[in-house]
Parts: sequence; structure tokens; C-alpha cells
Amino acid sequence: MLVSTHVSRRVAQHLKSVQKDWNLQTQVRLNAVGSLLASIKTVKSLGISDEMAQHVADQRDKELEAARGVRWRTVAYLMSGG
Repeated sequence: MLVSTHVSRRVAQHLKSVQKDWNLQTQVRLNAVGSLLASIKTVKSLGISDEMAQHVADQRDKELEAARGVRWRTVAYLMSGG
């Protein structure tokens, strides 16, 4: 029981920072999408739609990578009795 409590505490401490990183990545992606939508006419007229779509997709990949860390730490926390 003591080991379980110690593990839960350590995982919970790390979970907060990983969740913060995930939230930050989500905000970065949403800001990119918002900027893209706000200037969609310009983006289309410059012919950079594909590049902008790729940029947003790259941001989504970063966000998903950050989410993966949260999911695994959440599983570890729950399995430790947290």
C-alpha cells in the first residue's frame, strides 16, 4: 500500500506538467487554425493553401504526441491505485 501511494504521488506530479504541455500544444494548433481562417482569402490568393494545411497538420501531430504522454501517465496513475 505504501509503495502504491508513493507511485501514485510521483505519477500525479508528472501528470500535471504533461497535461500543461498538451494544453499548450492544443492552444498553438487552435491559434494556427484561427489565424488561417482569418486570412483565408489571402492564403488562397497567394496559393499557399497546401503549405498552411500541412502546418496545421504538423501542429495536430505535435498535439497528439503530447496527448499520448498524458494518456500513458493517466493509465499508470490509475493502475497504481490513484
